[in-house]
Amino acid sequence: MPAFSADSVTAMSTNPAYLHAAKPAKKTGDDLPFSAGARNDDPAATDAVRLREIPYNYTSFSDREIVMRLLGPDAWDILLELRGERKTGRSARMLYEVLGDIWVVERNPYLQEDMLDNPKRRYALATAMRHRLGEIE
Repeated sequence: MPAFSADSVTAMSTNPAYLHAAKPAKKTGDDLPFSAGARNDDPAATDAVRLREIPYNYTSFSDREIVMRLLGPDAWDILLELRGERKTGRSARMLYEVLGDIWVVERNPYLQEDMLDNPKRRYALATAMRHRLGEIE
């Protein structure tokens, strides 16, 4: 069994790449997005909670958790507000694509290394993200 120093354990416990999703707390009807106070046994509320718009999210994290980790809780509140104003959802899709790109690279050390080792690939990803964000404005 490998021995870990206190420094390596501290580094791993604070590095997002090493953090694993804890089992989410049971939600009540009042804190479910889209539910307007719906109860947990309401199938419509359950389906809405499972909706994932962020691509490449093959983790147990919900869109809410990802947005809060990347942008903070205020950003999630703003996104919920904006969700009610959606017409086509094009801007939202592009924003979620950018968040998905950031999320997948942040969670995968192999992709991080690839981005550092391949400036052309890193430039292509950054250019695509800038293009999407520019289209949102």
